[in-house]
Amino acid sequence: MAIKKFKKIEEAWLGLDEIETDLFNPMSLIRPSDDDFHLRLAYLMTRPEYLSFAASQILGINLLPSQALMLNEIWNRKFPMLIASRGFGKSFMLSLYTQF
Repeated sequence: MAIKKFKKIEEAWLGLDEIETDLFNPMSLIRPSDDDFHLRLAYLMTRPEYLSFAASQILGINLLPSQALMLNEIWNRKFPMLIASRGFGKSFMLSLYTQF
C-alpha cells in the first residue's frame, strides 16, 4: 500500500488520472508462440506512441519525457521545426529519429 502511494506521488508530474486497470497493454495481443511474432513486435515498436520504449529496449537509451515528446512530434508533423535552447539534444534526437 505504501509503495503504491509513493509511486503515485513520484509520477504525479505526468498528470495521469487513469487507473492502472484501464490502461491497455499492446503486448497482450501477441504471443511468442505465434508464427509472425517478430513481425508483430517490430510493428508495435515502430508505432510513434512506443518510440521511447523501442529506444530503451533496442538502443539502450532512456529518454526523458520531453525527448519522447519531441520524437513523437517529429514523427507526426510533416515539416517539424525544432526550437530549443543550447544543449537540449536536438542533434541527438534527430540522429535517434533516423534509427527508426
